[in-house]
Amino acid sequence: MPATTPPFVSICVLSYNHEPYLRESLDGIVNQVCPFDYEVLIHDDASKDRSQEIIREYTERYPARFKPILQTENQYSKGVKITITYNYPRAQGRYIAICEGDDYWSDPHKLQKQVEYMEAHPDCSMVYGQVRHYKQRRQKFGPLWGGASETSFERLLEGNCIPTPTVLVRRSVIEDYTREIAPDAATWRMGDYPLWLYASLRGRIHFMEEQLAVYRVLEESASHFRDFSQCDRFCRSSYDICAYFARRYRPELLERILANSLWERLYHAIRYRAADQAAELRRELEARGFSPRTRRERKLLRKYYLLRLLRALHLR
Repeated sequence: MPATTPPFVSICVLSYNHEPYLRESLDGIVNQVCPFDYEVLIHDDASKDRSQEIIREYTERYPARFKPILQTENQYSKGVKITITYNYPRAQGRYIAICEGDDYWSDPHKLQKQVEYMEAHPDCSMVYGQVRHYKQRRQKFGPLWGGASETSFERLLEGNCIPTPTVLVRRSVIEDYTREIAPDAATWRMGDYPLWLYASLRGRIHFMEEQLAVYRVLEESASHFRDFSQCDRFCRSSYDICAYFARRYRPELLERILANSLWERLYHAIRYRAADQAAELRRELEARGFSPRTRRERKLLRKYYLLRLLRALHLR
């Protein structure tokens, strides 16, 4: 038998209890209009709803494209990094795209546009666009998000501006990342952000200023929290990632990264009205000599003193 031609793009999908949203996510994939073949590497982490039944249905309809792994025991709870362990190693495409089972691609030409750009620009390691937020509880669309005038390593160290469902990255970059960086990532709470940082070191990252996907904002997910303690753990993990890359590639940026992290944590402490934690962060900023440098930081300081005043009036 003649050897089959490998797909041009591998699409990695993660699913866990996504039954209400999964069809919309998978339809956004199968409705892509492109002149090349692609594969859908979908991993379901032992969902308790009908997600696996939906995946079987799509696999029967598109047997040449869909390649599911349907777990009977949840792997994430065991500390397994799902995408790195189960999806990236079996990818055959020249490029890899990512779409969570609760998000969806809104542009049927997403893959074609991105592949054409990457093929024409071999210096580019990754391309991405914007998402429209959809607030599930309110069932209402929010603003567009994503993008920066220059998505450089230094810019990404200041904070993530790349929406995961809009990304297309070279498989060679991911293969090198999983070999060089992923073994050190066991405690990181974000799987994609460190990959963006690594990709920015491997080539130019291009921003397409247009909506490519919809990002669903759920009540509680990996990056949306109900209280400050959960949010602060996420912020600390973000700092750990940035500090790791700075120590390895740009050690002169370490102090700046720490200052940015403390100001960001203060912002969230104020947002969640965590007055005691805000006071601790303010004291640490003062002790380290990190005075406000930007308009945003000066505004944060005013909000901090207002929070202190309100707390004092409440305790009277």
